[in-house]
Amino acid sequence: MLRKLFYGIKLSSSVAFTAVLFASIFVTESKAQPTEGCPVAVCASIPGLPPPESKDEAIFFEYEYTDNLTTETFEVIANVPMCPTLIVPEFGAAIITQFPRGRWSLESVDCEGPGTNFIPVENGVLVACDNASDEVTTCTFVNQSSSVNIPTMSEWGMAGVAGALGLIGVFYAARRRRAAA
Repeated sequence: MLRKLFYGIKLSSSVAFTAVLFASIFVTESKAQPTEGCPVAVCASIPGLPPPESKDEAIFFEYEYTDNLTTETFEVIANVPMCPTLIVPEFGAAIITQFPRGRWSLESVDCEGPGTNFIPVENGVLVACDNASDEVTTCTFVNQSSSVNIPTMSEWGMAGVAGALGLIGVFYAARRRRAAA
């Protein structure tokens, strides 16, 4: 009885080992298959700003990727060479949108790559995949420091002149009333 139990355990462990071995072969085979779409790397750039030396210095931008099936949100660090890569389905399209962030504003989106078309949308780009490719298309979101709307010297000058003309008008009207009375 004990002998049959050990034989059963030995046989089941052999079957389990073989199943794990075949599963790992099939998984590695499926990873080697070509992509079914166009890989798109999403990068963020701030011209004039050096790459961050630590996580504390990093400036993060949040993005949303939307295609026919999924919507996902992800972050990208500005001015680093490693950019997250997403797959746009073949003969499909996806919209990549940058969320507004504090004192930074999106200036432009520059995309380059084979087999894809790009259409600018508000705060992002629509990427259409015409032919599946293994080459990565790169979309760089260029950001600038947004202005705080501080008036220029000429605007201050115009405001001062308008105020002075208003005061002259008030004095002139008071003088005219006094002369008429």
